[in-house]
Amino acid sequence: GASFGPGAGFNLDAVEMLTPPLVVNFTASDTLPCTGTPVNFTDQSSGNIVSWNWSFPGGTPSSSTQKNPVNIQYNTSGFCNVTLTISNGIISSSKTKAAYIHPGVHPQVNLGNDTTVCARSVVTLDAGNPGCTYHWSTGQTTQVIHVDSSGAGLGPHNYWVEVTRSPGCAGTDTIRITRDDCTGIPGYTNVAGVSVFPNPACRYFVLEINGFEDGSWRLFSDTGAERCHDVIPSDLYRYRMNVSDYPPGIYLIRIIQGNRSVVKKIMVDHGPGNQ
Repeated sequence: GASFGPGAGFNLDAVEMLTPPLVVNFTASDTLPCTGTPVNFTDQSSGNIVSWNWSFPGGTPSSSTQKNPVNIQYNTSGFCNVTLTISNGIISSSKTKAAYIHPGVHPQVNLGNDTTVCARSVVTLDAGNPGCTYHWSTGQTTQVIHVDSSGAGLGPHNYWVEVTRSPGCAGTDTIRITRDDCTGIPGYTNVAGVSVFPNPACRYFVLEINGFEDGSWRLFSDTGAERCHDVIPSDLYRYRMNVSDYPPGIYLIRIIQGNRSVVKKIMVDHGPGNQ
């Protein structure tokens, strides 16, 4: 119709939006970083964006106006929020991802001290750090593995593990396990009035000492750590030692009386067939 007068009207062909809506989104290079490891953030928002305001509680720096901030460090473990606010110069929009960044310490891995065991013994190795990923020198990928002499033979063998919390956040450790055929340790020995049996021992061993009255004895691990000691109050002495919770390996018993000294070797082996 006419643009004026009775029956005036118009035709609407299209509507053009001059200001697209703001949609906020972002990602991080690592959401499980080790403390002190840099984290980079990438804006994935849409709209006619002219400004960015980031908030990193717990991070250093704690804020940024860059589109894609880099090298944000978290020096304390915990759960940290991240907030991004974008603006097109007229309106703004924000998004917070709660507990988005979970910094933690590097995995602390301790497989224990190097040890010597009888060939048939099975040794349990625990990498700790539940929830991480594991890569053992044996190719296994579980937190706990059990190793024996199958395919390895006697002598020293190294076992290592890499424990990974996230890319760039890992810890490692190595243990040397030496396998002995144990044939060089008699079941019952008596040298200079000292007897140790059974040997190897599984749950216990008996120490009999003759002729070291008023002396003393001490039990050491193969690393030199003292595990137990006692005095010898009489000429005939007998002691039953519980080793059921001792790690497998070779231990040394040193008996001393004045200038006299005797050292005995005892093997602790929790394998089947031992007492």
